[in-house]
Amino acid sequence: MPNEPRLRDLALVRKNPGSPRIFDLARLCAGESAGFDAGADASAPPFFAIPRLNRTLIIKHTLRPHEREEIGPARRTATKIIFPIELSDLSMGGAGLFAEEVGFARKLRAYLAGADGAKEHFNADLRRLRILSELPMFDRFLLRERCRMAGLDCPDALVEADNNADKAIRDMLFKHIQQLFLGATGSKDMARRIAEGFCFKVFSSDFSAYAERLNEFFGLEADQMVEALFAWKCLIYQSALFEKTRAEIASDLKCLLHASIPSGVRDGDRDFALRTQDACRRQIRAQHSALKLRLAQYNSAYNSFSRRREPGPFIQFLKSAPDFAFSAGESLSLLLHYSGFIGYRLRREKAMSQPASCIEFFQDLALSLEREADQPMMAEV
Repeated sequence: MPNEPRLRDLALVRKNPGSPRIFDLARLCAGESAGFDAGADASAPPFFAIPRLNRTLIIKHTLRPHEREEIGPARRTATKIIFPIELSDLSMGGAGLFAEEVGFARKLRAYLAGADGAKEHFNADLRRLRILSELPMFDRFLLRERCRMAGLDCPDALVEADNNADKAIRDMLFKHIQQLFLGATGSKDMARRIAEGFCFKVFSSDFSAYAERLNEFFGLEADQMVEALFAWKCLIYQSALFEKTRAEIASDLKCLLHASIPSGVRDGDRDFALRTQDACRRQIRAQHSALKLRLAQYNSAYNSFSRRREPGPFIQFLKSAPDFAFSAGESLSLLLHYSGFIGYRLRREKAMSQPASCIEFFQDLALSLEREADQPMMAEV
């Protein structure tokens, strides 16, 4: 049977509506019919064919040691599918499963037994859940690209296109490919033509057939090229997103560190608040350092293989790119998660205005930061 998430954890989800660690299908697809505020969210087309799955919250969850026993010691995060008891009142809790846990398909099938569409659509929806588990965060650009490269439809209302972002990623990928083949061919014109054709194929709907030919050319195993090129797009996109948001992240952290604790807060609670402030500062700095390290490693790998004529360094990069991209995405998603949480609660909800709301904010933040002593880089949603 699915595990029961802690009620307070689940209730915190909508205190940070912009977090890239949360895919709130329950809100996106149910809309006003679930009791949400009128106009707050337009009902989107379903992502899954089984209606019950469109009433879920899907969360990137940092694993505790006992949870890694079921999933594997190498993973930091897992994708948790939560079935709320009541869509409009998450404090009532819900049942949850990890998409990466042993026996997930069997457990999910048992849980959905008797649900509308469960028999005929189970395998197709299971594939969509697998796609979500392969994302480091629920960014709309990454979700749309992942589905497209897997040949899956993704409703525009869930992943609304950003033409400016698309063009920026395409332009950056073009420059990288052009530089790579300039080093391999020594011809600017040939490198440009190769890069143009490559980018056209990488962003086209018939990419799978092209990827198979690339697999053969570079001697890679099945699907390695698809995974590598998606990861490459991830790294370029995540680097651009980090540059775009780092000032906002710094501003939110400053907002937390410089916030004045109301005078009516008792000494014990004040000490707790100060400890939580410091823990949040350390967590954000740790994730910031981890992200910068991954992006620096990527840049070093790119600079190395783009100046060489032999394919060896390029092939090695293609094999390691998914790990680089996923790790960088984990750190970036946590930075954006905490930034959004702090900004929403302190600026929009004015959490520091009263002693009671101040302590509630720090209790929620402490719960979000909670981690085991042997996991200094990890945090809980």
